[in-house]
Amino acid sequence: MHNEMEAFSAIGVKNSTSLVMLNLGSNPIGLKGITYFIEQGLKFNKSLRFLDLFDIDVTDKSIPGFVDALESNTSLVSLRMANTHVTIPFVKMFWDYIKNHPTIASLRWLNIDARY
Repeated sequence: MHNEMEAFSAIGVKNSTSLVMLNLGSNPIGLKGITYFIEQGLKFNKSLRFLDLFDIDVTDKSIPGFVDALESNTSLVSLRMANTHVTIPFVKMFWDYIKNHPTIASLRWLNIDARY
């Protein structure tokens, strides 16, 4: 079960019509928290244009849900995912999806985890 803050955050992002920029960088929300945010917030948001996930617990397990959320999100134009725990094969899979996304024009992804 997710705590009240995670639920509030995801519902707030999901229902927002004016949130344009969100910086979750370096917040200790954990893998469960970011997964819940992606699946319940980002997927349904229609106003968010800039999302910063610097130093967040995004892992290989997060990428399929992220792609699914972005299939529905048509407002995001800039995404920063530096200092994540995603391995190169999943970075490539994500990049292959992002480069054809209709709205995302900027993806900043540094310090990827080079494990195979």
